Amino acid sequence: MRGEARGAVSIEFALLFPLFLAVCYAILSYGVSLAQLHALEGLASAAARATVAVVKDDGAWEGAAAQRIGGVLARHAGVQPVAPCAPASTYHACKTAAGAVKGCGEAIAPGDKLEVCVQAPLMLPTLDLFGIRVPDIPSPLRSRASVPLPPP
Repeated sequence: MRGEARGAVSIEFALLFPLFLAVCYAILSYGVSLAQLHALEGLASAAARATVAVVKDDGAWEGAAAQRIGGVLARHAGVQPVAPCAPASTYHACKTAAGAVKGCGEAIAPGDKLEVCVQAPLMLPTLDLFGIRVPDIPSPLRSRASVPLPPP
């Protein structure tokens, strides 16, 4: 009886090993992507909090806010490549209470906020395994954090 089953284990291994590797890669890639997103959210929050000390009612604070945001991002350089969210060329934008973008040099109204947006590409490549994208996460990863601007 044993002679008839010879090679069955090898065939089962050859069929199941790719599935096992796919599941292991899915676990690893989703874990790394979620950890990267968590770090990106912390970075955006730290950059937004760093601007609070320089926000004033006049328009002169925007340059100082940009420097503070750049300083926070420079301290975390090398961990992951961070860029401003497209299409903006700066990491921050001022928004009204309704969510419309306004100039940071304009007068601050109640409900206005400063929003910091950063993005980074996925650290691990996306693979197409058995017709399924792993990880099925949009790239680049984006994170936004906002702080309310002090009322005049």
